[in-house]
Amino acid sequence: MGKGLSDFEGLNGLFDAEGSFSLPTGQVVLRDCLMMIDGKENSNGKLVFWYDRHGDSHFEWSTEENGSPKILRAFTKQVSKFSVKMHDSREPIEMLSVQTTVSHDGTTLKRFTSTRSPIIAECSESAASIELILLNGPEFSNFNRPILLETPDIKIKIEEVSGTHEKRKRKSDLRKDSIPTARIEIVTSIPGNLKNSRFTETIFQLSDFLTLIRGGACGVGHGLAEDADGKPAFYFLDFTRNDQFHLEQNWYCRSVSENIQELFSKFLITSRSDVDGQVFRRAISYYRAANVTAISNRESGLITGFAALELLSTHILKTRGGWTESLLSQRTSASDKMAASCALLGLTVDPFGHAGELTKLAKSNNKLSAFELLAKFRNHLVHQSKEFVFEGIHLRQVWELNQWLVELHLLFLLGYYGKMTDRRKLRGWAGETVDVPLSRRD
Repeated sequence: MGKGLSDFEGLNGLFDAEGSFSLPTGQVVLRDCLMMIDGKENSNGKLVFWYDRHGDSHFEWSTEENGSPKILRAFTKQVSKFSVKMHDSREPIEMLSVQTTVSHDGTTLKRFTSTRSPIIAECSESAASIELILLNGPEFSNFNRPILLETPDIKIKIEEVSGTHEKRKRKSDLRKDSIPTARIEIVTSIPGNLKNSRFTETIFQLSDFLTLIRGGACGVGHGLAEDADGKPAFYFLDFTRNDQFHLEQNWYCRSVSENIQELFSKFLITSRSDVDGQVFRRAISYYRAANVTAISNRESGLITGFAALELLSTHILKTRGGWTESLLSQRTSASDKMAASCALLGLTVDPFGHAGELTKLAKSNNKLSAFELLAKFRNHLVHQSKEFVFEGIHLRQVWELNQWLVELHLLFLLGYYGKMTDRRKLRGWAGETVDVPLSRRD
């Protein structure tokens, strides 16, 4: 990557000749790094490091001590603690042993994973810049310019790398992989250095922001921060939480990128808000889990998404509608709370829009409202009832409806009322956008 990663022999292999990324296909020798056993340095053997196809990091220590009793005892002692000391870091990285192998020629091989992920190893207390890699990021390829974000003390540049657009065309083949899609550069916008914690805070905030945009987690990681003098400040190995490359369409449309600075600023304000912050962050977590889980199990995705919608609607009624704890705790059904919340937000379109089969199902079940039908699906999946019969298309449409309602609540808390994709529309041009269909403006 940058010059700061020169001690990682071979990690420049992340870039091919055209400047695009690929994760290392082989192991990378770590120079000037020591394996520590029970707090004592052990310079025997070779320490290597690599990422697997999902972006998870692994460490491997091998030694050709011909079955040295000292080494083998260290491997077999149940009380042994293993760690890796980067050559200029202040504290070692604690490791968890996952496998030990001794071959016929006496070569011992031990494999580890870090007890923390991402791996943050500090060399000093402050930094001025860091370059990172973005795994499975949102699609920025229609814009031939970087995405620029700012806070009062930080500047962020996200630049999609060549080859990413071609990989997106093969998303079905690469759906479960972790694909490096962009470079990220984070620098101070004020003279001198900032505390390392300010940089790591920004990294995690950026990861959460991109998760809201994409509907699934985007991995940010693999960097070495440097101070204003070019000296190492901290290692940021591994990646933040990362979901598979291909996810289904959500609210985000590429035109959002034109106003992404405003959106990022609103995101930071909302996520830090004493009133909305905790619910906002938790709902994003549920929303992301529902999108990812539904890939393999639509029923589980609906149950998780319903939890997000119930959390958000209750919060809206309490904070914007003046509902008391007593009123919320009364026997008011979840469907009534959701309907009241959407009315309070000024939903301007029919929830059953673009869901013809779902509309027919609701009519055949005593003309249920969209919110009553959502609750009926959730209750059926949790408690099971033979009286409620539906087909796969109904499950797909009701899940899309639920996630769309979650998105509207999240965008309201965010204060965003611009363009979005209506995910309920399963047919037609994917690039078609609409205004956020809410009339209330806070």
